[in-house]
Amino acid sequence: MKMLVVEDEHRIADIIRRALNEAGYEVDAVSSGIEAIDKFELQPYDLVLLDLRIPDPPGGGVEVCRQI
Repeated sequence: MKMLVVEDEHRIADIIRRALNEAGYEVDAVSSGIEAIDKFELQPYDLVLLDLRIPDPPGGGVEVCRQI
């Protein structure tokens, strides 16, 4: 299963990414909504873990969710 973690706090994103990797998942992590949208357009993900309070784009995580 391929997952995308969208979290602007690098320490939290790293903890989540490492835990999921250890559980056997393939995980990419990005720190902004714009990066998430770009990544999602390039490849499909089975699951996106999305921080709703990311600072970009305007509208934050809710807008990212709408776009992907």
